[in-house]
Amino acid sequence: MGIPFEAEFEDKWRIHIGPFVLVYTFDRDTNILTMLVFEHYMRAYNMHIAYA
Repeated sequence: MGIPFEAEFEDKWRIHIGPFVLVYTFDRDTNILTMLVFEHYMRAYNMHIAYA
């Protein structure tokens, strides 16, 4: 299911796909996956840019 983030982004998960990172949330109650960011890993981990 991916790797969970820690700290302030603890409800978000990530999966590496080549040089890219998919950041998402998953609601187990409704089985809804919400994609938040699909960026190159160097940009995806700069939270101020990726989540702006």
